[in-house]
Amino acid sequence: MTVGTAGSPELRPLYEQFHQLGCAGFDYDATSPRELIRGLRQHLQANGVVFLLGDFWRPNFPEASFFGLQSRTPQGAATFALEDNVPIVPCYSVREGKRHRLICQEPLHLGRSFGRKQRREATDELNEWMASIISENPSQWLYWFNCQERWEGDDRRLTEQSVGQALAV
Repeated sequence: MTVGTAGSPELRPLYEQFHQLGCAGFDYDATSPRELIRGLRQHLQANGVVFLLGDFWRPNFPEASFFGLQSRTPQGAATFALEDNVPIVPCYSVREGKRHRLICQEPLHLGRSFGRKQRREATDELNEWMASIISENPSQWLYWFNCQERWEGDDRRLTEQSVGQALAV
């Protein structure tokens, strides 16, 4: 199962591909938060797997750190890990010519390191992992398209180019 937004022209093809492969999902922007959480919990309790795009950005998401800068990222993975003891399996893909290789790492059990109310801290740890993977090969990062919207306050002036330069250091 996956969560996406059919309203995002940049992400829609990715989630349509999941749908064509038989992967059920929820449209984040068209599903009430209560229905979304309930559906995902039911799926997880039935030993299902949920794909969550961790670097997804919306202005109404909770505050978090991403690349050491103030941003807003989803806390779904941290919520399920802390409240439902769900292991998080960090995955990313690497383009190799015309193919992609999916790399999955060892499961993270965030509930062993964080309390139930430490969503921000757990989310920041997941974001730190994600930033390190992106930094290893920034040209592989799919989600550059709203880079200038991700950071807040003084960090908002960052552009795709300045973040790319920061990654090159």
